[in-house]
Amino acid sequence: MEVPEIGPAWLVTRYDDVRKVLSDNRFGVEPPGRAGSNDSLFQDPPGHTRLRSLVSKAFTPRYLAGMRARVGEIAASLLADMSRRAGPVDLVEALAIPLPLAVIGELLGIAEVERDAFRDRVDAVVTMDLMSPEAVRRGRSCRTTCLVWSLRSRRTPARTCSAL
Repeated sequence: MEVPEIGPAWLVTRYDDVRKVLSDNRFGVEPPGRAGSNDSLFQDPPGHTRLRSLVSKAFTPRYLAGMRARVGEIAASLLADMSRRAGPVDLVEALAIPLPLAVIGELLGIAEVERDAFRDRVDAVVTMDLMSPEAVRRGRSCRTTCLVWSLRSRRTPARTCSAL
């Protein structure tokens, strides 16, 4: 199949075929013609390994242990919000989506007032239809916006986990 702005791609849907493809080093995630790009989502080793190594240095066991209390605070706040609602609550919408978004937002230094915009951009990427040039454009816009937020937070940090 041909994916707009990416090029040729395989579409594998049967469970046994997916298992074979995922365990076969002849298949990769890096689209043809994009070798050496800095897009960590679409890189094969050794490029992905190099980027992962850089990121993992920021997430030491000590750092992650220090985040535990803040993640607990965020979870407790979301659960308290859920308990104040009347009637049934959608667990995914009330907890499973906002919790990781809040934690990632804090890791990137995204101010709380910008979290809704952050979620909109994350939703654009997560629900991206790779067959739609508009969706691919929105996904790229999301990555650019997140990079800008992250760079800005280095100059004027929001309340991040590392600051707690």
